[in-house]
Amino acid sequence: MGQRRYNKIKGKKHERKNLLENKVGKTSELKGGCDIGRRIFLLNTAAGLGAVLSASSLASILAGCASDQGYDGTGGTGSQTNQTGDQTNQTGDQTTQPGTENTVRFDVSTEPALANIGGVVKKSFPPHNGGKPVFIVRTGDADFVVLSSRCTHEGCEVNQTTGTQAECPCHLAQYSLTTGEQTRPPFGQGPNTGPLQKFQTTYDPQTKILTIYF
Repeated sequence: MGQRRYNKIKGKKHERKNLLENKVGKTSELKGGCDIGRRIFLLNTAAGLGAVLSASSLASILAGCASDQGYDGTGGTGSQTNQTGDQTNQTGDQTTQPGTENTVRFDVSTEPALANIGGVVKKSFPPHNGGKPVFIVRTGDADFVVLSSRCTHEGCEVNQTTGTQAECPCHLAQYSLTTGEQTRPPFGQGPNTGPLQKFQTTYDPQTKILTIYF
């Protein structure tokens, strides 16, 4: 009697084990992300039933999760690593944008006055230089000076007078348009209030493009 009951219980456990391993096999065939909840449920169910999974079934559960989630063996996942890489690229993009926003490419050939050394034009590139124009002065075959038209006294807009000289209409301060230096202080007396702001430039003789860095 005891032996028969033991064989019956053992047979039921064997049937449950086969059923559980069959479910595990189907779960491992699921496509998409790893069904973590279902796999853990199966493991817990196996423990509750007293069933012992075969090594291949247990490996199927763990390997399936690692494969689906891109597990990298360090506690993280491959997908998380890729996201970090994307964030790095975005940061790099963001670092280079300010330089582009503060740069103007100007075709010198569009201004006949700049064809010769000593030529001067007054151009606006809003919103750069606070919206005020700048003086573009050709000082050599491939050399240019770009100066703000904002007076260093009280910020009035400076105008070209003769040649490479400029004067502020508010308080009569004067400037050299080749160097930006103040050659006459406001009202013709008192302390010098400093040179006009100068902007860095690069020039490509082949394309005749003057790049201005604000």
